[in-house]
Amino acid sequence: MEDSKKKGISGIMNILKSSNNRLYKLLLILLSGICLMIVVWPANNSKTDKNDQKSGWTGQSDETDADVTGGNDRNMSGDTTDYVEYMEERLTSVLEQVDGISDVRVMITVKDSGENIALKDSGSSSSENGDSSQRSVSEETVMVSEGSGSSPYVVRYREPETEGVVIICKGVENGDTTLKITNAVQALFDVPTHKIVILEAN
Repeated sequence: MEDSKKKGISGIMNILKSSNNRLYKLLLILLSGICLMIVVWPANNSKTDKNDQKSGWTGQSDETDADVTGGNDRNMSGDTTDYVEYMEERLTSVLEQVDGISDVRVMITVKDSGENIALKDSGSSSSENGDSSQRSVSEETVMVSEGSGSSPYVVRYREPETEGVVIICKGVENGDTTLKITNAVQALFDVPTHKIVILEAN
């Protein structure tokens, strides 16, 4: 086995040493480049997969391109459920770190299922008739071809708007702790105080 490796290496060295074999040198460089690309390519994909796993919720972000089948009419209930569960888990993990409370359970409700915002192409035209002039503005949704049909080109996804938050935990007999939890929820979800309910767990 080692003899064949030595013969192979010495054969390559002989080809490189001869001045008449420029084609072989070029071929060797090309093959080295291809091997290098093959070695590097999977490493980039695995980094992307690790980042996806760390991010938690896999719904669409604020700047995601996505398909829309008619604006708000799109059925996003699966994405909304995932989003709500993800936010409940995050709020639970934050509240569990507050001193004095334990056994935290959280329920979040949302007003809607979010919205895909499509790119609009706007144009204006003006016309003059003697003393009067008219200006009209038209707005058209930019469409993207997909297979046999077309759909709007989505430039942004608005996450579902939070309706209310219910928190059940132990250690909230103290009004100061309840106030801290309420302030934290308001800062995170921008919901009014009367939409936040904090209950003592039994």
